[in-house]
Amino acid sequence: LLNHTKNWSTANFSLDVAFGLAEIKPYSRVGIAITTKLDGNTLSGEYNVAFAQNYDNLKLMVYIVEDKIVYPQHNYFNGSGGKPILYGGVPIIPDYENHNVLRALLTPVKGENIPSTNTQNNTGYLKNFSYTIPANFNKDNVKIIVAVLNGQNEVLNVREALPNTTNVLETL
Repeated sequence: LLNHTKNWSTANFSLDVAFGLAEIKPYSRVGIAITTKLDGNTLSGEYNVAFAQNYDNLKLMVYIVEDKIVYPQHNYFNGSGGKPILYGGVPIIPDYENHNVLRALLTPVKGENIPSTNTQNNTGYLKNFSYTIPANFNKDNVKIIVAVLNGQNEVLNVREALPNTTNVLETL
């Protein structure tokens, strides 16, 4: 799914990414800043969401993901069903490097409601987080992703941060 709402069917998939690019908006009226600190196996910090117009019924999604996980991957792009052939069409790609693998959710699966008093023009929503990274994760490849969704589950803005990062609030 793109933007939580549009199905990018693999039957119609091509290497042309125009369908996906059409979902990207040039700007957002929702800004996100994330500050992270890694201390041992604890990733902590805060995320700050700011609004440049009035909103209602917004939700926040906070993901912990990991990059560079090497694992066998089924290859659905083997020429069958009109799909292109990738990786030589082999049925299993033995050492596929996965990125943005969901490791944990810091919010409920359907998102955390942001109080409407915090989603009005020139207001913000600030929240601290702390997550203990399990020993079997590579903590150098872990990052946090914060997304703000509207009542139709469309993504208004999303941002990611690696450990030990301070990024500023985008200009809205």
